[in-house]
Amino acid sequence: GLLFSKKWYETEQKKQQLEIKNSEMKLEILRNQISPHFLMNTLNNIYSLAGNDTPKAKEAIMKLSKLMRYMLYENQSGKVKLSKEFEFIQSYVDLMKLRFSNERNITISFPENYDDLQIPSLLFISFIENAFKYGASYENDFFIHINFETKEDMLCFSCFNSINPQVNTIEKGGLGLKNTQNRLNLLFGKKHQFQIMSNSKNFEVKLEIPLC
Repeated sequence: GLLFSKKWYETEQKKQQLEIKNSEMKLEILRNQISPHFLMNTLNNIYSLAGNDTPKAKEAIMKLSKLMRYMLYENQSGKVKLSKEFEFIQSYVDLMKLRFSNERNITISFPENYDDLQIPSLLFISFIENAFKYGASYENDFFIHINFETKEDMLCFSCFNSINPQVNTIEKGGLGLKNTQNRLNLLFGKKHQFQIMSNSKNFEVKLEIPLC
């Protein structure tokens, strides 16, 4: 009986270790897929500037290099300080604003006071990318409102944007969104809350993740 219990325990331990390794490998694959996806979309945005506004295109390239340094060097472990992630997101929004004259309709807010804890990197960028991809417009009025706040031990994120009628319906199965949802499930299981609400005019994402 004791021998059987010992073998069962060792088998269970190996099983748990294998599950952890598999989860870590999946997370690494998903994280590595995000960077090329992000780069491709951002380069497309800079290309749209190049023919119309060379000074803005140059500024955009400088901002992109800063963003790429962050993705290549500062988040190698897969986790970053909350302040660094906020800086990255602010830089990305600033880069996107270069494309539009009505940037006053693009707002972003961060909590004034928070514990600068470490969080998984690049969790929010896919949602923000989609807001610009499907919400921003050169011809029509639009809005994109991004908000971060902390509540007790949770980080709460929301992104609310109009939908550009000239752009195809949002790709619910797109690579960026699908990867992020998979990462959320692997990282937090049932400890996070995630909602998507949409109609023909507006799209909203709400996400809460634990900070401990």
